[in-house]
Amino acid sequence: MTDLYNQRDMEMKKYQVFKEEKRLEAEEKAIYNANAIIIQAWWRGVMVRRKLGPYKPKKSRGRGKKQKK
Repeated sequence: MTDLYNQRDMEMKKYQVFKEEKRLEAEEKAIYNANAIIIQAWWRGVMVRRKLGPYKPKKSRGRGKKQKK
């Protein structure tokens, strides 16, 4: 009976260690994700302020005021 108890006790301890490792990995991944979002937002702000990349102003197609010849 004690052998069965000790065997199951070891299995539960291994499971608890495994569960703790998974929790720590999830927390670390969440921190990296939050930091990546902050960096991306900063970079997009830079691009918008400098009007670079896809944030360039649209070119007019000549439908504004007519110029005299």
